Amino acid sequence: MSKGVDIRQLEPLTTMILETESSIYHIELFDPATGEVTIVGGAIFPEPTVAYIEGSCEIREAMDEKWLSKGLSMVIKFKTGKQRKYRIIKTEPMIALRLTAPDDTWSFNMWEK
Repeated sequence: MSKGVDIRQLEPLTTMILETESSIYHIELFDPATGEVTIVGGAIFPEPTVAYIEGSCEIREAMDEKWLSKGLSMVIKFKTGKQRKYRIIKTEPMIALRLTAPDDTWSFNMWEK
């Protein structure tokens, strides 16, 4: 596994600013064990949306569960449509990630562009 962050090790309400080649996502982590978050950003999430970070992967590779790593695509599951069926998407490869403590006492660039 490459250098990254296991979201299961983060505190609830940790915030993440995650950047891909064409989008910036603002993410608030509610449940590290399940990956439940509120996410805003990119074309798919113009409004705050409850979603689940499943992990990250390369195209056609096995997913690293609940793991985010530079250069890999974030895998997100969320409900959509009138019937509220789950949809799973992959972002473009991640290029920058900033973590901030729930109480704002610390902030850390996990990796930068």
